[in-house]
Amino acid sequence: MEWKIISNEIGNLLRYLPKLFSGIILFIVGMYIANIVRRAISTLFSTLNLNGSRLIGMAIFYLIAIFFTISALNQAGIDTTIITNNITMILGAFLFALAIGFGFGSKEVIARLLLTFYARKKYRVGDIIEIDGLEGKIESLDNMGVTLAIKNERIIFPIKEVTEKRIIVKKRFVS
Repeated sequence: MEWKIISNEIGNLLRYLPKLFSGIILFIVGMYIANIVRRAISTLFSTLNLNGSRLIGMAIFYLIAIFFTISALNQAGIDTTIITNNITMILGAFLFALAIGFGFGSKEVIARLLLTFYARKKYRVGDIIEIDGLEGKIESLDNMGVTLAIKNERIIFPIKEVTEKRIIVKKRFVS
C-alpha cells in the first residue's frame, strides 16, 4: 500500500518515546527528591524549634519541583523558554522585593552599627566622661549603648544619645 506518511509518523513516534519516558522518569525522580528535601527541612526546623518549618519546607519543595518539571519538559523536547523567562522574572521580582524590605527593615540596625563604629573611635572603655552632668567611667561600649559606672550604680546611655549629646572627656584611658 506504500503508506509512507504513516510509516514516517510511526517512526517519529518511536524516536520520541525514549525522550518522553526519560522526561517522565526525571519528573518522578524530581518529585521524590523534592519530597525528601521538604520532609528533611521541616524536620530540621521543627527540632530546632524554629517557626515556619512547614512553610519553608513547602517553599523549597515547590522550587525543586518547578526546577525538575522544567527539566523534564526540556528532556521531553518541549520548548520551555516562555515558562523559564516568566519564572526568572517572578523570582527576580520576589528577590528584589525581599532585598528592598530587608534594607528598609534593617535601616535602624545599620544606623546603630555606624553610630557605634564612630563612638568607638572617640571613646574607649576606661575613659572617664561626663554626660548630662553625670561623671563616670566607661565600662562597656557596644551596639546598644554605653555603660557608665558612677559610684555604686551603672547607667546605660543609648548609643544614639552618646553620639548626639555634648560629652566631656575628663580622663583618657591609656592602653
